[in-house]
Amino acid sequence: MSLKTLCLFTLLILTSYISVAQADTALQQLPDNYLSSVSSKLNTVDKKLSKQTLKALRKFKRLEAKLQRKLAAKDSTLKNNFENSTAQLEKLATDFSNMPDKAVDKLTGEYNAYIDTLKTTFKFIGENKDKLIAKGKKVTDKLGAATSKLNVLQGKLQKAEEIKKYIRERKQQLKQQFANLGIGKELKKLDKVSYYYNEYVNEYKGILKDKKRLERKALALLYKTPVFKNFVEKNSMLASLFRLPTGNGGSNTPTISLAGIQTRASVQQMMQNSVAAGGPNAINQVKQQIQAAQAELGKLKDKIAQFGNADGEMPSFKPNKEKTKSILKRLEYGANVQFGASRNFLPSTSTIAFTLGYKLHQNGSLGIGGSYVLGLGTGWNNIKLSNQGIGLRSYFDWKLKGSLYVSAGYEQNYFSQFKNFSQLQNVAMWQQAGLLGISKKMKLKGSKTAKVQVLYDFFAYRHIPSAQPFVFRTGINLK
Repeated sequence: MSLKTLCLFTLLILTSYISVAQADTALQQLPDNYLSSVSSKLNTVDKKLSKQTLKALRKFKRLEAKLQRKLAAKDSTLKNNFENSTAQLEKLATDFSNMPDKAVDKLTGEYNAYIDTLKTTFKFIGENKDKLIAKGKKVTDKLGAATSKLNVLQGKLQKAEEIKKYIRERKQQLKQQFANLGIGKELKKLDKVSYYYNEYVNEYKGILKDKKRLERKALALLYKTPVFKNFVEKNSMLASLFRLPTGNGGSNTPTISLAGIQTRASVQQMMQNSVAAGGPNAINQVKQQIQAAQAELGKLKDKIAQFGNADGEMPSFKPNKEKTKSILKRLEYGANVQFGASRNFLPSTSTIAFTLGYKLHQNGSLGIGGSYVLGLGTGWNNIKLSNQGIGLRSYFDWKLKGSLYVSAGYEQNYFSQFKNFSQLQNVAMWQQAGLLGISKKMKLKGSKTAKVQVLYDFFAYRHIPSAQPFVFRTGINLK
């Protein structure tokens, strides 16, 4: 063997060894608390989903019972229409609450990419736990607990889809049968239960998809290894549906026959043949029809985005898009600035305020805040910073039209210079402000919003000395 051949052979062995070592190292670098973090997330979503599911079923059952009594007063034979539904609602609640922790290998209903990735990841960790840093019983226990919670949550999400479907179909059935019997108010309440339950389920799916930094780091490390990629290709739930050729040139045994499925080329050829048979103007006519269809589809999408939900369900009421969001997602943070009368082209004071609001509805919010009055001096030749006041605020904004809002607020302000906080305890020095006016909000980059306000202070003339009743403020909402 020549020296050149020996060097080449040694280099190949070293390269293979380094690749394997890198794959093992990637596994060993998995964060120790990855399984605990994911398990906690699954537990949180499980609790939220269970709470809203059982609440929706109880509410729907209660509304049906009320509807049954009202219809029985009109016609006693109509009460028989609710017996089967009551039993079905109870069965759905029982099945949901007693969900076993067995693995769900078959895809029934909506495919959830996050659940599929997590199941495959857990399976891979289980088969390679001897290569992790935290070995033995500790990993086995954590993995077993996380897998059990994942199986239960997967089963509950699938059962939630079944419940959504039943409530939606039952609501439509009741509408068709009894819409003309003067029970529109009760039917609208059923519609609310159906709509908001669907929104809650979609919200919790969104929580699952929102991977935290720890999860992203763990998956990034795993996907660096070819071993994990190959494992996903062969063991994921999506791979089990379509056993197509893998990326390494091999192929898996097909479990589903793809014979008879039309390819894109065959569909395009069929369309070309059909259009050609229509004459020389057929192509223009098809284009016009497609453009008209796209325009109508766009209008429908806009309408669904404004009032409907992800399943295309159009409610019979104006929904509150904020209702199903968590408290943290409904908070908004803001800041605004207001300048006092100017002296020699320099404002005498600058009032800086910070606010914390809560979105009651997509059209309105209320909140509280605090302000600080900074003295700027008497002119450009005498700039002097000083404490000129402090205040407490509350506000309420409600959308009028477009970007215009009606704004109201109540404030308590201390408008005197102070050197220490003990001076602020003099209650007599605090002045009230009752504000009402118009705000204009303008979208900025991301979730930020610029805000311009013109407000009237109804207590301005009670101040000593009396103050300017009109207040002009500019600010920004950070979220």
